[in-house]
Amino acid sequence: MTPEIVAECLNLETAWFDVRNPKPCTENEAMAIVLKNFEYLGVAGGVIRVDGVIQALTVGERLNRNTAVIHIEKANTDYDGAYTAINHEFAAREWSDLEFINREEDMGIPGLRKAKQSYYPVRMVEKFTVAVNPV
Repeated sequence: MTPEIVAECLNLETAWFDVRNPKPCTENEAMAIVLKNFEYLGVAGGVIRVDGVIQALTVGERLNRNTAVIHIEKANTDYDGAYTAINHEFAAREWSDLEFINREEDMGIPGLRKAKQSYYPVRMVEKFTVAVNPV
């Protein structure tokens, strides 16, 4: 992924959310901010094109000396295996020298959790939300 194709990536991002969540949401907004600031943030990304059209995209960054974290991964599910392909290719091309890839949280979504478990993670960390009530 290069800054020159961010507009194309935004098209896939918009189409993905239009199909799955037609109302605006914070994930959609966050993705747009990251993509529009791709170069400034210093993140790495990858795309898969089919017949010249971006059908999968991913964005991540190096977290430390041996770990990368994937922040964004979206694909057109009309192409069976698109998510697996973008995941595999990005890891192989961008992070082959690293020991771990953090795929971030599954947000309690059963299908996403199942997909993440299919990669046989070293461990999954339980997350908690803390709310502070002002006194």
